Amino acid sequence: MSRKPNLTPIQSSFIQLLYDSKINWNDHKVIKGNIAFKVTCGKCKNSRYVLKLSIQKQVTSRKPFHGLCRKCNGRHVYPPPNAYKGYKKEYKKSVTQRGYYSLVISGLSKEDQILALAMKQQNGVSPRVLEHRLVMARSINRPLLRSEHVHHINGNKLDNRIENLEIWSTKHPAGERMPDLQEEIKRLQFILNSHNIPY
Repeated sequence: MSRKPNLTPIQSSFIQLLYDSKINWNDHKVIKGNIAFKVTCGKCKNSRYVLKLSIQKQVTSRKPFHGLCRKCNGRHVYPPPNAYKGYKKEYKKSVTQRGYYSLVISGLSKEDQILALAMKQQNGVSPRVLEHRLVMARSINRPLLRSEHVHHINGNKLDNRIENLEIWSTKHPAGERMPDLQEEIKRLQFILNSHNIPY
């Protein structure tokens, strides 16, 4: 005599479905003696049957079940630990070996974190983001593509004012354009003159 399968939905705070993924608790089938429910991935909209034991095992070990298929789950970028928590207006910058400012993603505002994480999708999640790329992404209101490069017009890699940055669709050559350097010299001379500093 076969045992009646347990069709009771799993109630857990660790079932956190992303992109409108769905678990159809009314659509089920038996796979090798175990009950499986139909799960629809919210990104690719493909459906598959997932063993109830697999879902239960995942949420029992305090890991969220998102409902994404294996392919979409591999492409999804999850926030780093403590993301969106403890936002501080003052956060430390560090300088990379190549001379650029980098910022800790978890110390940024929620909007900046979303931009930074979206730019990390192709390279994997990193706890840091380059400041000049984040400034440009904030300016154009979208994440930068991996093929897009940000050039410092005056050659100062630590000067991340938006007026000193320009976006390139290809990798830019080393160095600066002569007209850009002449414009930067005029700007610095104006600052010195306005403060009566001899040079």
